[in-house]
Parts: sequence; structure tokens; C-alpha cells
Amino acid sequence: MTNSDSTWVANTDVSPLATITADHVFIGVDNYDVMKRWYIEKLDFTVDKEWTVDELPGMKLAYLRKGDFRLELVGDDQGPRTPIPAGFVEHLKSKGFQHLAFRVG
Repeated sequence: MTNSDSTWVANTDVSPLATITADHVFIGVDNYDVMKRWYIEKLDFTVDKEWTVDELPGMKLAYLRKGDFRLELVGDDQGPRTPIPAGFVEHLKSKGFQHLAFRVG
């Protein structure tokens, strides 16, 4: 909704989306067990839930929690297959989710 000068104005109508919040961030990894252990040991995440899906043989999934923040970690243990960008510029040119930043302290 906009007003006459084309600036955004908050929608005051009550809607089911009025209280929308983020639920989790999905991270696909090449080495599931190593990455899960890293989040637990280095950043004090805990495992909320861990599961497999019959239609995804070899894949493992977990919700990891740190306070109100939740990650969905998905991967297998077949080792790295994702090409690593050659440098910072190549990293910025790649598409999709690029990084996750944590504020500490």
C-alpha cells in the first residue's frame, strides 16, 4: 500500500500475516556430520530434531537451535562436491545463498 507520494505506508488492516516471523534458515552441506558437530561444539547449537527421508537416500536432516534461532542442516557424508570460488570476486558473482552471519556478544 502506498500513499500519494509513493512512499510505503504500513498496512493497518489485521491480517494473518501481521505476526509473521522467520522460522529457520536452510543450509545444504557436503559433510553433514562434520558440519553438525561444528555448529554444536563451536557455536553451542543444540539438536532440536534429526531425521531422514526415504525419498532422499543417504541424506540427513536436522534442526539445530541456538535460543530462538533455528538452522535446518541438510546433507550427506560423501565429502566436498561443491566447487569453491577462486576468490572474493568469484564468490560475489555466484548465485544463491552466500553466507550466514552471527553477531556475538
